[in-house]
Amino acid sequence: MDPLVGVIIGLLAGLASGLLGIGGGIIIVPSLILIGVDPHVAIATSLVAIIIITLSGSATHRKLGHVKPRTAVMLAVPAIAGTQIGALASINTPTEAIKLIYGVFLLILSYRFLHTGKSLKAGRPRSNPMVIIPYGFLVGIVAAFLGIGGGIVMVLFMTIYMGFDIRHAVGTSSAVIVVNASAATAQYVYQGVPDITAGIAIGVAGAVTAMIGARATISISRENLRRVFGVFLLVIGLRFLGLFDAIAGAF
Repeated sequence: MDPLVGVIIGLLAGLASGLLGIGGGIIIVPSLILIGVDPHVAIATSLVAIIIITLSGSATHRKLGHVKPRTAVMLAVPAIAGTQIGALASINTPTEAIKLIYGVFLLILSYRFLHTGKSLKAGRPRSNPMVIIPYGFLVGIVAAFLGIGGGIVMVLFMTIYMGFDIRHAVGTSSAVIVVNASAATAQYVYQGVPDITAGIAIGVAGAVTAMIGARATISISRENLRRVFGVFLLVIGLRFLGLFDAIAGAF
C-alpha cells in the first residue's frame, strides 16, 4: 500500500472518529478494499488503526467531560466476549457476503438516524444493566465482524434508548471502542490476518485529526451532528451495495 494513501485514509478516519464517536472503520475498510486489499485483511487492519485513533479521540472527549464511565464499563466488558465470536465469524465469511451485510447494515442505521425525530432528543437517561450488558455483547460481535469498532451502533443506542445527549453518546462510544478494537485485534493477530504496519500508519495519521474532530463537537449543534452521521452512513452503505455509482450515473 502506498504510504501516502494510508495517511490520507487515516486522516479522514480520525476526523470521523472524533466528530461522530465511531472507530473510523467504516472509512478505513471500504477505502482499503477499493485499493485492492482483501476484505478480511482490510477488516483486521482497520481494527489495528482504530485502537490508535480512538485512544486519541477518547482522551479528548474525557477531558471535555463527554464520557459516562458507568455506561462505558457496562458496554465494554461484555463486548470483549462478543469480539471473539465476531472475529472468528468474519474470517470464515465469504467476501461478497461481507460486502452485502455491511451495506444493508449501514443503510438501516442511516434511515433510523435520519428519521428518528424526537427520540434522539436528550431526555432522562435510562441505564438498565439487563438491556445494556446484552447489547454490549452484540456490539462486540458486530464490531469485530465488520472491523468498525462498534461506534455506529452504540451512538444510536445511547441517543435513542438511553436518552443521552449526542455529545455524551459520542464520547462514551469512543471509550468503549478502544476496548472493542483491542480485544478483536488480539483474535485477528492470533489468526495472522492484519497488516500491522499499515494499521499503525493509518492509526497514527488518524490520531491527529481525531482530536480535532472531538473538539469540533463543542461548536456543532446536536441536530446537525445527527444529520452528518446519518448522511455519512447512507453514502457508505450505498457504496458497498454498488448503488452509489448507479445513482450518481443517473444524474
